[in-house]
Amino acid sequence: MRTPKRVLKWLKRSALKHEIIGKRIEVIDATCPEYVGIKGIVIYETKNTLRIRCDDGKDRTVPKKTCRFKMWITDETYVVFDGVEIAYRPHERIMRARWL
Repeated sequence: MRTPKRVLKWLKRSALKHEIIGKRIEVIDATCPEYVGIKGIVIYETKNTLRIRCDDGKDRTVPKKTCRFKMWITDETYVVFDGVEIAYRPHERIMRARWL
């Protein structure tokens, strides 16, 4: 079942307001091609980077500003966003996300 666009827009806004650590995420586009395809669980977040634990058990650090991400809300539902939208410290991102 497809999720309506207005629901996806609300989900995106809501997801960016909440904690990202512990979410499944994938890099779908980046200025550096070696980042594309990295997927796993976010284990650490700074202002400019995300640390992702990949399926092979390795931790990879990915810059936020130069990447585009896909984050799963449920097994079937995901949101796509640019890293620039979350390029804040985690506690600042939660406060600023109201205006996204």
